Amino acid sequence: MWILAAFGAGPLGPSEDGVTTLEAEDAAVDLPPCRETWPYDLEQLPYAPDLWFRLNPRTAWGTTALITTLESAANRMAMLYPDIDPLLIGDLSTSRGGPLPPHKYHFDGRSADVGLYGWTGDKEDIYRHGNGFPPVAPRQLDLERTWTLIESLLETGNIEHILLDQTHIDNLKRWLLETGRRTREEVDRTFPSSSTPRLWTWDSIVRPAVNHKEHLHVRVRCE
Repeated sequence: MWILAAFGAGPLGPSEDGVTTLEAEDAAVDLPPCRETWPYDLEQLPYAPDLWFRLNPRTAWGTTALITTLESAANRMAMLYPDIDPLLIGDLSTSRGGPLPPHKYHFDGRSADVGLYGWTGDKEDIYRHGNGFPPVAPRQLDLERTWTLIESLLETGNIEHILLDQTHIDNLKRWLLETGRRTREEVDRTFPSSSTPRLWTWDSIVRPAVNHKEHLHVRVRCE
């Protein structure tokens, strides 16, 4: 269950198509064009309590690519885990884009913050933490469901990168290898090597970032 979500989701979502994460990353995906200058052409993440809980609807505006990516991932999670709580969605962008302090990359509707899954938790946590993301300690992270969420996002073929805390990344990599869910080659293609010196030289798609212990930062591509 979510360590931080508010409602229970029903069994929703499309059928599995059998596409693997690596196949999806290599696939050519036709994305809708994104406006490159302010004001940006954005739409509001709709009210959908079976799929997600919006922390702040006023900052839940994104490109069509971002909205459809979140919808696809949320549908798949609800289908695979019928009793799971919906996604907890934080900031995307404001209705026309532009600066959204304290964020650096939420100005154009291509980024969204998505809460992590924890082993246990209280559904009132989001209110006790001022409608923000409660902290998720490494021992609390539900590795299976968090990985499935990441995989669901990657399988859309729309993702430019995902940011996550380094400790969570290390635990996910170890779990994937120990359980045999992914080969070393697949893990290395999804996560950066710890020996890589600079963030922007990494080819891997899930990258470490500070201040991301309680949520994923998801950024989509554009044409």
